Amino acid sequence: IKDMPEKLPVILSGDFNVDQFNESYKLLNTSGILQDSFDKAEFVYNSNGTFNNFKVDNWTNRRIDHIFLTNDFKVKKYGILTDTYQSKTKKNDGEETYQARTPSDHYPVMIIAEIRTDK
Repeated sequence: IKDMPEKLPVILSGDFNVDQFNESYKLLNTSGILQDSFDKAEFVYNSNGTFNNFKVDNWTNRRIDHIFLTNDFKVKKYGILTDTYQSKTKKNDGEETYQARTPSDHYPVMIIAEIRTDK
């Protein structure tokens, strides 16, 4: 990223497998080049961390999936999307039961951002 043209906006995102307390995370977030969109957001929705281990009742404050941005962006909203879906099964007596499931062992992270024009 340091070798890229100076005025080129950069978004770096993914499963970093380190939380916001880890030295590797801190190295990126305090690099002067990139900053976590979580810290830049005007509105944050994070009722849970990003790793769920396929268990809908797990709770953590650890975020191991991140979206880092250069200062070219203004982050309007940040969210960890904890939606689940229900699967239905029928018992022999015809009774239906439902079970909450997650499509991944990580919750997705979503931001709404715009290019800054006030630089």
